[in-house]
Amino acid sequence: MLTASIAIIILRSLRFIHFSLLTLSYGILGSFQTISLAASYGVLDYPHGLEEWFLAGGLVVFTFLAQALLILALKLELAGPVSAMEVFPFYNHALTTTF
Repeated sequence: MLTASIAIIILRSLRFIHFSLLTLSYGILGSFQTISLAASYGVLDYPHGLEEWFLAGGLVVFTFLAQALLILALKLELAGPVSAMEVFPFYNHALTTTF
């Protein structure tokens, strides 16, 4: 949660850069971190079966949409990142208690 807060503050200060460039740079950084951690733990493996490929593709699409929409929202709002961070615990609680 702390790194997400720092990322939102940094995104807020970079609001004059196009959102697609920010999304691409965060995606490359996140992919590098994920691949290096998975390789270091020895769990780097391709999805097996059509269902796992479908879930991986859905994860890619929804992660991209979430990041792009968050960047656009932080560019357009005037309230600051604190108002956005107050909503995340509600969604986290709703998702964890539902599933």
